Amino acid sequence: PELYEAATRPWAEALPVKQVGWVLAILNRQAEMDRLMYEDAHCMLVPDTKWDRTDVSSLYALALAKDRSLRSVRDLRGAHAQVLRELRDGVVA
Repeated sequence: PELYEAATRPWAEALPVKQVGWVLAILNRQAEMDRLMYEDAHCMLVPDTKWDRTDVSSLYALALAKDRSLRSVRDLRGAHAQVLRELRDGVVA
């Protein structure tokens, strides 16, 4: 946790919008809406851009948190457990 707070978090927070603009465009519903697999009040699920849209065995999906304070999986806390359960239940349904 100390290394994350000292090195990784500051690095992630310093990323220029140019590098994370594609994530913001999805969250702002300005891009990838034709590829949107799931959405609820807390997150959006889109397929990885490398997926060919045919071979399900090669599908990788990206879950994007709408909470902009969540920059990494390491930012998740126990308070997010319900959100993660809702994501799991919504995707599996």
